[in-house]
Amino acid sequence: MGIFEDVNDIFLNLAYLLALTAFLIREVFWLRLALVLSQAAFVIYALRADNFSMTVWNAGFILINGYQVVRILRQRRPIELPGPLEEIYRKSFRLMNRREFLYFWRTGREEEREDGCIVREGERQQSLYLVLEGTAAISRDGEEVARVGRGDFLADSCDFISPGPSPIDARARGRIALRRWDYPVLEDIRKIDPALMLKIQKIVSGYLTAKLRAALDET
Repeated sequence: MGIFEDVNDIFLNLAYLLALTAFLIREVFWLRLALVLSQAAFVIYALRADNFSMTVWNAGFILINGYQVVRILRQRRPIELPGPLEEIYRKSFRLMNRREFLYFWRTGREEEREDGCIVREGERQQSLYLVLEGTAAISRDGEEVARVGRGDFLADSCDFISPGPSPIDARARGRIALRRWDYPVLEDIRKIDPALMLKIQKIVSGYLTAKLRAALDET
């Protein structure tokens, strides 16, 4: 009997030691895993001690924390993007991780235009556009200043929430495929995930500085 009591003491102290370790861990995955191991040791102790209540409670804790461990592992699993999306991600969205990019991508919608006006000079721009296929001509005061294509944005400002009148005119040259994010959608992203919105603004601002702004400033 003394041997069994000594073994039970080992499991009980191991359970408390693992619980203490969990309290000292800051990284949430390892914290959850330490709790699962601690509660497993409590279950073994409770079964050997014939303590039904302790067994049931700690088995429930194992299920909860075990589920969280699996969820965290799934969230951290590398995301593989289809070929066309991977190309767009590498060209235009490298400031985001792939999970953020995929979330942002899914909030947009695709549309096609044919030799038509996408952004009209002097009017309030209603959406942020990304060119998927085709070409758009950017004009100011009736004069073409730049052409944009796959992976380029159609935007005149990085202020997505309350843009003013557009200083540019953007027209499709032939068939063009676009990804479109309306400003109410972008406002929702800003409220839900301000850090992601900051990355979006940096991406578009960098594009404007490097390409479109340079073309506009030359005129």
